[in-house]
Amino acid sequence: MDRPKNPLPASHTHHALGASALVRKSHSSEATGMPSDTINLSAPLLINQPLIQ
Repeated sequence: MDRPKNPLPASHTHHALGASALVRKSHSSEATGMPSDTINLSAPLLINQPLIQ
């Protein structure tokens, strides 16, 4: 959160936030049928990885 927003395109940041919201929504409804551990562990990695690069 301390990083400046300039290096990241607005669309990329928006996409990451949207993906995070979708993960929380699917997790709360458990519509995916996946174990909560899988969602909690894999989703943050998929969302954060592009931001780290």
